[in-house]
Amino acid sequence: MGSLPAFHPEWLIRFWFGTPGLNRLDPHLTLALLTLALLFLYMKKRRTPEITPDPDEERFKHLLAKQRIIERQLDELRDSHEQKQIGDELYWAKRNEFQKHLERTRQELRQFTL
Repeated sequence: MGSLPAFHPEWLIRFWFGTPGLNRLDPHLTLALLTLALLFLYMKKRRTPEITPDPDEERFKHLLAKQRIIERQLDELRDSHEQKQIGDELYWAKRNEFQKHLERTRQELRQFTL
């Protein structure tokens, strides 16, 4: 039983053998390796479960970041006041505002630790 000739479209043959770089590669071997690589990536993607972020964990991280930012702003405000860049009234007004925000944030953080 004789083997049948392979059918390849003329445009595919012209493209493969007319493209520099591709014309040096064996088309069947290249396509087989490409198929194996795609299958490997597909299987790997299916195997790794997608971890959905816990909303409580995200909220906790957000509150911790918020606390650090407010504490940094308080330090910067204190430094500005010590260097006489802002007046006493403005310092106390902003300090009280930051303290309120900080206390509210700390209360929300305490709810996560109870």
